[in-house]
Amino acid sequence: MIRDDQDYMLWDTGLPAGLLGAKLDPNAVLAPTLAKDIPTQLAEIGVKPEQITRLGISHNHFDHVGRQSHFRRQRC
Repeated sequence: MIRDDQDYMLWDTGLPAGLLGAKLDPNAVLAPTLAKDIPTQLAEIGVKPEQITRLGISHNHFDHVGRQSHFRRQRC
């Protein structure tokens, strides 16, 4: 997250919330799991999702855009 005065920009939005607590599959090529989602992590530092006014997405892979619909956005 980048802060400029009261303007917050989030860089990438992480894994989809559906992966919260997902079990690891030792036989899978990819077995992503998530202990905390982005809104929870933001809350831990005192930032509400509605305070994020801008998103920066590095690239369009599931592990970078998983929660983008959760945020109100402006193009950066």
